[in-house]
Amino acid sequence: MRLNLDRMTRVRRDFRGDRRSKHAANPRRGASLVLLVLLLPIFVGMVAFAVDFGLMTLQRAQIQNAVDAGTLAASMKLQDDPKAIADAEAAAREFVRLNRVGSQITVPEKAIDVEVGQWNDKTQTFVATTEDPNAVRVFARQDNEPYFFAQIFGHTTFGAPASAIASGTSIELDIMLVLDLSGSMAQEGRIEALRNAAPV
Repeated sequence: MRLNLDRMTRVRRDFRGDRRSKHAANPRRGASLVLLVLLLPIFVGMVAFAVDFGLMTLQRAQIQNAVDAGTLAASMKLQDDPKAIADAEAAAREFVRLNRVGSQITVPEKAIDVEVGQWNDKTQTFVATTEDPNAVRVFARQDNEPYFFAQIFGHTTFGAPASAIASGTSIELDIMLVLDLSGSMAQEGRIEALRNAAPV
């Protein structure tokens, strides 16, 4: 019985020794490191593309918000007085420049174009004219925004344009105002403040 146990121990030791020698002679060790080095530039390029694409998307949204604000402000001026064309154009430029767009903060004055005209609801078209205008079209562009990673490939800056049209009439509108009278509004005189601010 002792001889059999000794023989099994020797066989087990030989097996472990063979397994170690096989691992030591395995030529595939370190292959993942080489693959990582080869794929690293691709991963970095994907991250760089995502960052620059997100930057462009953000600026386009910001310039569009600024243009929308300018057209709404100008159209409200025309609703009060269709002849106040100069005031409408000034309001459009002012509200566009009040919105932050990209790293340049504000849109340059020369990059803003304002037109007044007639909007046709049936054909969904805008015709620039100063005779009884009922709509405003605003175009703005923010240029010279720097890339983060695309500069490696020779692309240093980009621009984002936006345009919007707003129309309206001077007819009266029905507005419904809903006040929150729940228990949470009973603190610090919130309900009284809402009632005082609401139009009669």
